[in-house]
Amino acid sequence: MTLSSLAHKNGVIDFSNLNAETSYSKMGAYAQSKLECLMFAYELEHRLRKDSNSKNIISLGAHPGVALTNLFHYGPKVLQWLSPLFGFMMNSQENAARPNIVAALDENVKGGQYYGPTGKREMKGIAGVVDSSELSKDTDIADKLWNELQKLVKFSYL
Repeated sequence: MTLSSLAHKNGVIDFSNLNAETSYSKMGAYAQSKLECLMFAYELEHRLRKDSNSKNIISLGAHPGVALTNLFHYGPKVLQWLSPLFGFMMNSQENAARPNIVAALDENVKGGQYYGPTGKREMKGIAGVVDSSELSKDTDIADKLWNELQKLVKFSYL
């Protein structure tokens, strides 16, 4: 299970700045990292299906929706002030964990699925299978990202 976020929808993969060494923005780096996490989950599933020794292993992605956590303390000041006022639109921390739990226990789970809240804009609601951005499903970028990350961590897998 790989944890992503709704922020993945705002992410872009900057191959010239994967480690945010040449420029950095909190929200940009967060969105890119969550897009990378989701692309990793999809690419891992793709590679597991090609490996005959991995038939009983699957890869999934999940996101918590929007939960009132301390993450808002690190965002823009306006979010720090407004987030408590809009708590009714957000998941509790306990409900934010449900997509991971549902994915882990779902008898009908299939590799490559993405779980999150199924309510309005996936911010909160009953946990289930949700869709992700078109960019997150780009297999060419995912393959390139996989290979770049293997170089960065000096470890090759599948």
